[in-house]
Amino acid sequence: MNIGLFSVSLLTIRIYINSYITITVLETSRSYMLKIDRIVVPMAKGDRSGRVLDLSFRISEKFSSEITALTIKNSRSEITWSDKVAIVTRAYRRGKDNGVKVTPKIRSASSVKEGIVEELGSHNYDLLMMATERRSFFSNSILGQIGDYVLKKTRVPMAALSIRDDAEDYKEILVPLSEQINTRSAVSFALILKAATGANLTFLDLRKFDSKEIHGFRLVFEELDKIIETYGANISIVKPVIENSLSQTVLNEIYERKTQLLVMGFHNIDGSRLRLNPSLKSITKLAKCDVALVKK
Repeated sequence: MNIGLFSVSLLTIRIYINSYITITVLETSRSYMLKIDRIVVPMAKGDRSGRVLDLSFRISEKFSSEITALTIKNSRSEITWSDKVAIVTRAYRRGKDNGVKVTPKIRSASSVKEGIVEELGSHNYDLLMMATERRSFFSNSILGQIGDYVLKKTRVPMAALSIRDDAEDYKEILVPLSEQINTRSAVSFALILKAATGANLTFLDLRKFDSKEIHGFRLVFEELDKIIETYGANISIVKPVIENSLSQTVLNEIYERKTQLLVMGFHNIDGSRLRLNPSLKSITKLAKCDVALVKK
């Protein structure tokens, strides 16, 4: 089962949550739709991938998603299979402890990044949720070597989460509404996380920065009551104090609102190169919070 967002049509459908509760939502719009039936989470040593796995558990508990914990064995490395088995076994047990069924999977490839892309290309996953590296402002990389490669090569929708070492549970999620740094599918992902975690969610009205508005996230503004009815209370739209730049405006709001997670999105990918808006790149590297970049 999956939940995206909504469409102009007020045709309602009933969906089941946790096999017991039913809610009524607006018919899913293709432009906002983000399927979450089958989620794959690449696993490695360390806490970052474990934190993303825990987020996938929260989504699964709310929306009955299937979770695959994937790890890649570098065929050129001397690391033994037992190390990789231990990683996915821990993921399986963590899922069991949380009441979530996790499918552990190990794939051998010439590199971790190639193995992830090969796995995504060989199975019908709906969403990749991946922990990525926090890069310095002066680095050419956006998500780190592995994250950049997967972002360019895969056609599977992807949520790349840049996780800080001191990451906290998400109580405040911030979503800037500017077509320069966000997309409708990223809005959908933010709402899914909000429903799964119970966090407060704030939409920032930054349409002033969009000189050539295409859709302007109009459905968010027009159907806010329906969104709240579907995804829970504590969802609001605010107009921030506008600074000289889009990036500075967002960074100030992150600080003022004590944001734990910022959600942005993009779809401007050109084969071998990442072509991201400069403001999005700047915010991703300078934000003093976790950042989720969503690509559909």
